[in-house]
Amino acid sequence: MSKLNRQQKLIEALKNSPALSVNELSSLFQVSPMTIRRDLIELEKSKSIVRLYGGAFVTNKESISPAFQRAEENIDAKERIAAAAAALVRSGDSIILDGGSTVGAIGKYLQHQDDLTVITPSLYCVQNLRSPNLSVLIPGGVLLQSDSMLIGADCEAYFKNIVADIVFVGASGIRSGRGITIVSPFQYSIKKAMISSAKKAVVLVDHTKFQKDGLNLVADFRDIDVLITDLPIDDTRTLQYLEEVGTKVIYTG
Repeated sequence: MSKLNRQQKLIEALKNSPALSVNELSSLFQVSPMTIRRDLIELEKSKSIVRLYGGAFVTNKESISPAFQRAEENIDAKERIAAAAAALVRSGDSIILDGGSTVGAIGKYLQHQDDLTVITPSLYCVQNLRSPNLSVLIPGGVLLQSDSMLIGADCEAYFKNIVADIVFVGASGIRSGRGITIVSPFQYSIKKAMISSAKKAVVLVDHTKFQKDGLNLVADFRDIDVLITDLPIDDTRTLQYLEEVGTKVIYTG
């Protein structure tokens, strides 16, 4: 990754978090702390960021609300989508739950499933997985405070070494005729690792995500088996591509 590209991604990452430490940035970008410090110094000189002891934040940033706050948005739609997703799960399955408010809502619909293994890097998701019927596995990693999610090399390596039945993934937006996107570059490799580690990939997005496009294309629709959303998709390019690659679409109404 070039220095310019890395610095652009640094700014995008800092927009999504109130503050990130030098050590977190070093781990996530897989460069030395000294390299990160040099980047931050240059970005501060350009007035893109303000440096703090051990970290930095973006000036005049428009931050994305944490998962706990996003849970209050479009509640009815998210609950219907989560219920439809849970209906795909069978007793004895091993499933992966990505972070995010819509995916996080699945847990409450799994309470009565028998012999179910749930793997998630999301501390937000864990709060809905308190049932003796569920075996919950949480991989190690670096905690991304803004999204209450574990990320980093250790977390990514964990998912590369398992095979689950289903992964349920959220998204920041939809790229027309292409696939799902996210804003945070730190979640990019983890989401890709989760999708690759499951036999079936299911994306959960409400209708508002079709009006947005995140910075990073994390998965092409050809890698997604099922897409669950609340309202009919009105993007012709996306509909045509979903049909072309064989992605099943479930509408919850």
